[in-house]
Amino acid sequence: MNGRGWFRNGMLALGLAFLYVPILSMIVFSFNNSRLVTVWTGFSTRWYGELLNDRQITLSLSNQRPRDGRSDGNHALLDI
Repeated sequence: MNGRGWFRNGMLALGLAFLYVPILSMIVFSFNNSRLVTVWTGFSTRWYGELLNDRQITLSLSNQRPRDGRSDGNHALLDI
């Protein structure tokens, strides 16, 4: 390996850290019990429960239309 191998590997490590450290911090803070991001009050899966109880999110994940007959504008192509 030539003399620039350490520089290339260092830049690769910095680039990967730049991409993955924010993702990892979002994963860690998504289990925070507080509504404030800067205050850690304990471990909780509350926000994942809130996410799964949201009707629009669950409909988008299941790729189905609302069953109440209303068009919310998200399915405009299907309302022909």
